[in-house]
Amino acid sequence: MATSITSEKLVIVEGKDEVEVLQSLLPFIEIDNLQVIACGGNIKFKQEFPALIKTPGFIDVTSYGIMQDADDNVKSTFDRILYILKKTGQPAPKKPGEFCTENGVKVGIYLFPGKNRQGVLEDMFLETLEETPVKEMADVYIGNLQERCPHTSEKGRFGISPRVAKSKVLSVLAATTDPCNKLGIAAKQGYWDFSHPAMQDLINFLKAI
Repeated sequence: MATSITSEKLVIVEGKDEVEVLQSLLPFIEIDNLQVIACGGNIKFKQEFPALIKTPGFIDVTSYGIMQDADDNVKSTFDRILYILKKTGQPAPKKPGEFCTENGVKVGIYLFPGKNRQGVLEDMFLETLEETPVKEMADVYIGNLQERCPHTSEKGRFGISPRVAKSKVLSVLAATTDPCNKLGIAAKQGYWDFSHPAMQDLINFLKAI
């Protein structure tokens, strides 16, 4: 997490991957006044957000957006973030993707992959690859693994993870010129099509902060 806040507008995300993706996306959409800060997700967020609002410079913040994975339950994830906002006396939006302004501070919550759907950041990336050969091959490969190597919780055994989007992203990134295993690195290397329509909902949110 940042040791100081240097902007009046923040994007608060889960971890390094999200930070690197947004640091690549923001210049593409010509936004240069948002500071991106990692504040954890799920368990970590409830511990780190109260510390963040006490960070030097936060008192001058006029607008910020919180971004996390929706995971398997959009409502549960949203309610968890909302509870922490209310507990710390921050503005509390009514719905994902919307903003609430109180006492001169505007706050919004965005859950990946957006549009009130369950899923994760990786789902958004995969949407930008729909109908491409590499995505088609990843679907086939992971589909075969699900059939031939079902999920197992036993350590030391191979089995497809229930987090299918993450597995598909790894198979897609294996096809890059310089294979990597992180979305943030892939974004920096230019493998993420920020101009794809699947990105527009996120871009609109960022512009509204």
